[in-house]
Amino acid sequence: MARTSLSRVVAAIAAPPWFAVGLANALAPIQASQAQIQASLAQIHAKLANAHATRITDALTPLPNAAGVLPAAAGIVFPATRGTLDNFTLAECGALLGHYGVPAVGYVANQRNIIRLYCNIPEPAFS
Repeated sequence: MARTSLSRVVAAIAAPPWFAVGLANALAPIQASQAQIQASLAQIHAKLANAHATRITDALTPLPNAAGVLPAAAGIVFPATRGTLDNFTLAECGALLGHYGVPAVGYVANQRNIIRLYCNIPEPAFS
């Protein structure tokens, strides 16, 4: 019986006003780290999926950038298949690399290769 009475008393005591502010301040860095971890996990998942794209018709999975934004949400085209990447223009490559914060260096073939490496797309097999 004494235990029930004690729990009622504890439940009736309200936390002081400063407690909510202090708790929010303590949790803010943890929540920011959690968002960064979730963005990193999304990148890892997409890179693992892209590692299986061995044929020219295999679908590619878009990677979010460091802020967790997918290219489509930023109005940037991501190649749907490996074959689509082979037809990307210099402007499309530059926009996609810029979205990821990767320098767009060289001619279009070089930029396509940078995208391939960044997105973990296997090198094309030649017969």
